[in-house]
Amino acid sequence: MTELQGEDQGVILVALNTDPNEDDSVVLEHVERYGLEGRFAVAPQEMTDMLVEEYGADIVSVPTAPVVLVSPDQTSARLLPRGLKSVDEIQAELAADG
Repeated sequence: MTELQGEDQGVILVALNTDPNEDDSVVLEHVERYGLEGRFAVAPQEMTDMLVEEYGADIVSVPTAPVVLVSPDQTSARLLPRGLKSVDEIQAELAADG
């Protein structure tokens, strides 16, 4: 995501921690340790429940590397297939959203 953000200023990383055993300090430590850029937060349980209802349990499974693309006009969103994605794969998905 860092590489993609450097190539496309229209890409914004928003990461939600859905682990009920972690808090803001854990997220901040992770962001600082890896020099990440974007928006990072701990999702309230209600939001996590809504995400699971909308996208299924994989949305909260870190090992499946969940990514939700939101359209530029923010009127639609979709969950990408499971697994790590290359910059090229994400760029292709973004292009498909036109």
